[in-house]
Amino acid sequence: MGLVTPSHIVNRFSMEPESTRMKSFLIAAPLVILFTSSAFSQSAPVRIFVTSATAEADAAQGFVDTGAKSQSILGDLTKELRGHKKLSVVTDRATAELVLEFIDMKTAPTGKTSAAKKLWGPGLGMNDGASEVTVSSTLVIGDYRKAMEGKGRKGNGKDAIENLANDVEVFASANIAKIRAPLTKN
Repeated sequence: MGLVTPSHIVNRFSMEPESTRMKSFLIAAPLVILFTSSAFSQSAPVRIFVTSATAEADAAQGFVDTGAKSQSILGDLTKELRGHKKLSVVTDRATAELVLEFIDMKTAPTGKTSAAKKLWGPGLGMNDGASEVTVSSTLVIGDYRKAMEGKGRKGNGKDAIENLANDVEVFASANIAKIRAPLTKN
């Protein structure tokens, strides 16, 4: 039997010499790490910070937004966004990939008459207060700004807030590669 060197050692489970397997491993390992870390970073929830546009403007001037309506809507919006698996609400703007700035919530009559009122006429206790609620906001990614609105039918804005949160999640999912790419200025 001749001299056995490491290049001639054969694994009992493989007929490849150990050095060939090692070369394959050294080439494949970085690629596996690259693709899995890229896939993981694409599947990790997008970090989002929720704030009020007026609060941002007030803070720039040294004031604090104390509007109860604004704070209530921010709380509802934050709670709704936390229910989305593809989004992660953060409390520090510096760690966020997206910033959602709440602008306003408005209620306007739809001008539609309910079927009950058409059948039974006015004054029979039928609520004809059909209205549409719109929650306006701006989605901020670096220097990019996108106006977003959620519309709903419930007077308290719950539908509008749910629809806005759904739209934000859809936008974040569709644009995750761009959101996670390093921002460059032209």
